[in-house]
Amino acid sequence: MSNTVTRITVILANPDYDQDNRAETVNSLCKTFIESVQKKGITVDLIDLYKETEFDPIFDPEEKDTKALEFQIRLKKTQMVVIFHPVWWSLFPAILKGFLDKVFTRGFAYDIRKGIRTGLLDDLQAIVFAVGERPAWEHQVMYRNILKNFWTRAFFTNCGIKSKFLHFGSLRTVSEKEITRWHKKVEKIATKINSHDTLLDLI
Repeated sequence: MSNTVTRITVILANPDYDQDNRAETVNSLCKTFIESVQKKGITVDLIDLYKETEFDPIFDPEEKDTKALEFQIRLKKTQMVVIFHPVWWSLFPAILKGFLDKVFTRGFAYDIRKGIRTGLLDDLQAIVFAVGERPAWEHQVMYRNILKNFWTRAFFTNCGIKSKFLHFGSLRTVSEKEITRWHKKVEKIATKINSHDTLLDLI
């Protein structure tokens, strides 16, 4: 990559599942990624939204949220954001949307100049790993890639962030062998960071 990645902020938006190994796949893929990049000497800042007890995802325009400000400061120190989330109702958990609303605000992530939205985070890169119970092709064919389009076009592009999106589907029916391949895919992407020129080369 053109800019060496020394610090990655990983955002995990998936609750702990004590009695559901398949739903916990999101967490285990996240763990695989973190361990893989740490072996390369890259610092990882993990934001586990379901364990951030001080964070209230409900947006209040009258409130000055010190936790959201803390997240912004942490993001300013990183070169890459990597998000792991399950696919719920073709999108993602509400807690993650609340995080985006409260952290990626005007003046931090974007500005409006002469009526045009301008991204302010062009030094950042991002990768999203989504895990769903329905086949990935359903989202592509039936829902016109609503999830991918949100991340890569509606959100990251408006923040000035270059991004890539990966969707692992059919969680309930794929074999354990296939889930192992998912882990290998995540590990391969992690180990290629700083070894290629662009995000396109990573995925």
